[in-house]
Amino acid sequence: MKPLGGLSSDHNALLNLRRELTDLRKAQSDADRRIEMLTYQAEEIESARLKAGEDEELRKERDRLANAESLAQNAQEALAVLDEGSPETPAATDLIGQAAQALATLAKIDAGQTELSNQAELLLDTISDVVHGLRDYLEEIEFNPKRLEDVEERLDVLHSLVRKYGGNIPAVIAYGADGAQAIGNHHGRG
Repeated sequence: MKPLGGLSSDHNALLNLRRELTDLRKAQSDADRRIEMLTYQAEEIESARLKAGEDEELRKERDRLANAESLAQNAQEALAVLDEGSPETPAATDLIGQAAQALATLAKIDAGQTELSNQAELLLDTISDVVHGLRDYLEEIEFNPKRLEDVEERLDVLHSLVRKYGGNIPAVIAYGADGAQAIGNHHGRG
């Protein structure tokens, strides 16, 4: 028979082993929960298919879509003033064209004013480029409430992910990659 003191030390050793086992089980449970959380987060981020700079592009698109009517109105007004005119007011291109023609005639008589004539021609060419650009822009303006709704929804998703996982999209992408790597490392050890 063992002396009473030996039983006590065996009992203490057994209690210590049970405590260590409980601690290990708790640590395993904590690790499993952490892996589960990381897996969820990595999958949520991956499923969003984020692209760096996407939020800024979407905000610009949203602003254009939300303000399409105002944009079209302003572009049309500028076009009217520059190229179409009205019965009361000739178009700016017509007026500048008349000035350029007069300066070309002037420069034929006084060659010292050729530079002034060239500047007027350049001004007329520049306004013609602006008019052409405005016409192209008017064709691009999109009145699309469905697309606006889609853009708003995507921005909400991006905002939510940024709020949860990082200060910007690249940080969220990095967070997802780090989580996926941690999961891979954990499974690689197991």
